[in-house]
Order: sequence, then C-alpha cells, then structure tokens
Amino acid sequence: MVCYLPINGFKTLRNDVVKRQMIAAGASVGVSTAFGSPIGGALFSYEISKPNTFWTFSMLWRVFGACCLGTFLLGIYTSLWQGTTFSLDDTGALKFGSLDDTESSLLDLPAAVVIGIVCGLLGSFFIFVNINLAIYRKKYISKNWMKIAEAVGFSFLSCSIFFGCVVARQGSCRTASNSGTEVNLMQFRCPPEQFNPLATLIFNTEGGTIRALMAFPKELRDNQNESSVPVSDIAIYFVVWYCLTIITYGVWVPAGLFLPGILIGSSVGILYMDILVYGFNANI
Repeated sequence: MVCYLPINGFKTLRNDVVKRQMIAAGASVGVSTAFGSPIGGALFSYEISKPNTFWTFSMLWRVFGACCLGTFLLGIYTSLWQGTTFSLDDTGALKFGSLDDTESSLLDLPAAVVIGIVCGLLGSFFIFVNINLAIYRKKYISKNWMKIAEAVGFSFLSCSIFFGCVVARQGSCRTASNSGTEVNLMQFRCPPEQFNPLATLIFNTEGGTIRALMAFPKELRDNQNESSVPVSDIAIYFVVWYCLTIITYGVWVPAGLFLPGILIGSSVGILYMDILVYGFNANI
C-alpha cells in the first residue's frame, strides 16, 4: 500500500501533464490555421502558458510540428475545394483581403524600421498602463457587482465615443469606388453612392475594417488627389482605438488582442504611408 500511492500519484501527474500538452498543441494548431502562421501559433501557446513546467524543448518542437501539419493540410484542403494550384502563400482560415504583388524598393527598409520602432513604443506604453490598471482593479474592484458595473460602464463609454466621433465627421463623405468591392462601405448620413470613411472603419466588424485598411493602398495609388480615407479619419480611428484598447483590456469580459493589435498596426502603417505620399510626394 505504501508503494502503490506514489506510483498512482505519479500516473495521475503524468496524465495531467499529457492533457496540458494536448491542450497546448490544440490551441497552437488552431491559431496557426486561423492566421496561416505555424511559428506564431506555437509561440502563442508557449507565451500564455510558459510558467508551467510541462514545456520542454522537445515539447515545443512537437507543438511546432503539429502547427506545420495543420497549416499544410488546410492549404491542401483549401486548394482542392477551390480548384486552384496548391500554395502555402495564403493558407489562413481568416481572410482579410489581399495585396498586389509589387517589387520591393528601398522605401521598404526605413518603413520596417520606423513602423517597428513606433509599434514597439506603443506596445511598451500599453504594457506599462495595463500593469498599473491591473493593480488598481485588483485593489478597488473586488466584488462581482463592481466587475459587472465596470464592464457596463466601459461599454457605454466606448459606444458613446465611437458614435460621437462618427457624428463629428458626418460631413466627410467620399464617392464609392469599384476597387473596394470586398469592403462593406458604411453610408451613415452621406448622400447615395457615397460613404463615410470613419463610419466604415468604426461600424464595421474587425475583419471588415482590416479589409478596408488593406484596400486603401491600392485606392491611394490609383487616385492620390482624393483619398478614400482621409488622413484625419485614420488618425482619429487610431487614437480612439488605441486608447480604448489600453483602458478596456483587463475588464472582466472575454477578449483578445490579436485583431486589435492588427488594427492598430495597420493604422500606423497607413499613417506612415500618408506621411510619405502627402508630406514627401512619394510614389507608392
């Protein structure tokens, strides 16, 4: 009996570790197939669960292998379903649009440096603010009704700010172009055959907004005189979305940072492109 308990406890512990490993592998494969990124999927699970002791070097390689296999099979099944040539260039399950293939130029190098530095600083400030907000939340929001009240209050604040910004820019209307067929354009209070750029960014789903931002460079290249999304609207959207993401992340509701991070980064990229086009007369 004395020998049986440690062995049974060891088996229980081992089964628990195996279950955690399987959960980590499943979560990694899900992220990998969603975004078409095996490395990102493996690192995602490692990042959110790295304090656990079941992570080993061999475990990380097994998870990465599962992510590669999942992404590879998704590419095969997608090609068979669509009847196209097999390719791993666009295997993600979430489609946010496509960019035209163009030759790289020397402008791409400083863009990567500048956008990387700006987004790194934005991320650092985000972490700094959230650490302090988490301390205050843990100290002052200790009851369930307080958590619910905080979530309701931030929901009302977010809706009010979003709608107020769009109303303030209700006169900023643009003519709808044929190049944005993938984008769900929001008319809001604009005349027929026109749309409100800021309403299109704010009132769309997150995926719809990403598609709108990805369609913007082609529209700007075709017509640089009248931008389909004015610089002021992009700046307003970036500031509002970034500030609300900072203060609302940590509220007691299920939420993530994948798509908000993509939206913020896309906005920074669009602002950088606008600075080059309208500030330095650069060709894109």
